[in-house]
Amino acid sequence: MKAFYVSIIILVIIIAVQADYHMAVQSPRSTSPLNPGPLGSQEFYRLLKSSGYNVELGDIRDLGGSQKMVGLLIVGPDKELGRGELELVMSLWERGRLILVAADETKVLEGLYRALGVEFDEKYVVRTGIKGWEYVVGAECLGFNLETSKVSTLKPRGAPGMEVEVVCRLEDGRPIALYVTNGASRAVLLGDSSIFANFLLNGYVDLKPTRQAALAIVEYVGLGEAGRVIYDISHYNTSGIPLAGTIRASIVVLASLLEIMRHHNIEAYKVITVIIASSTIITLLILGTPITPPKAGNPLIKEAIEYAKTIRKEKRHKHGESPSGGVSTAAAIT
Repeated sequence: MKAFYVSIIILVIIIAVQADYHMAVQSPRSTSPLNPGPLGSQEFYRLLKSSGYNVELGDIRDLGGSQKMVGLLIVGPDKELGRGELELVMSLWERGRLILVAADETKVLEGLYRALGVEFDEKYVVRTGIKGWEYVVGAECLGFNLETSKVSTLKPRGAPGMEVEVVCRLEDGRPIALYVTNGASRAVLLGDSSIFANFLLNGYVDLKPTRQAALAIVEYVGLGEAGRVIYDISHYNTSGIPLAGTIRASIVVLASLLEIMRHHNIEAYKVITVIIASSTIITLLILGTPITPPKAGNPLIKEAIEYAKTIRKEKRHKHGESPSGGVSTAAAIT
């Protein structure tokens, strides 16, 4: 039985090492192509792959040093582009080597849009009553009628050498997507990312699917002409699980509980209960559930550590060891 306990602790340590300190799990509310949930865009990424587009998940910086035409997809990011990233995108744009599809209704990409001669007009157009869905609005994109959610309207602000064309508009004519060109470089900038979201791509309840319109947009901009297409995954919020700290705390608690159970001769069924609970925590971490790990100052953790230290001291004293000699199990893993 002791070997079994040791195996559990070793397994936890291996998981912590393999996780490379921090598990950056995509938030279930992000539009990331890594997110298979309703708000993610994983289905759109798969659609592009199955349609023959040479698209890969990556970082904007992966396009650095490109000498040929490249493509970039940025859909519903949670974080704005950094200065270096914006400079890289604009360098490719000005050299006529970028095909871009960007979708954002939250103004996170306002800096990029302004650099490309486009401004946000009205944020989050609300028109309740369309099939009873809040934020849902009717729109037309490249000949396809659709119903999309929580959009922002756009307007051209003008920039030297750039031409702008409306490709998607609301029922009242206001633009929600603009086609912008600068020499060989071209982009479709949308004030709506939900058109690419999993929950609308194939239709949601009684809302029309946006699949055809989504594909029409990337075909219109000529994304297939890019030798390499990066679908950006580096600007989304994550669950931010500090895995190493959580694992250390879990080991402390597990080791302390095992010591307590051994000391008090607790029945086997209670040991099994602890093992199941520990396994559940590990499983949640692996799956990336955005749980908040206990902080270092958590009273339960402190109590467990102190209890384990007390037991170790008593054990050393019983065997004639100096209470201050050696290192306790709890101290070694914190």
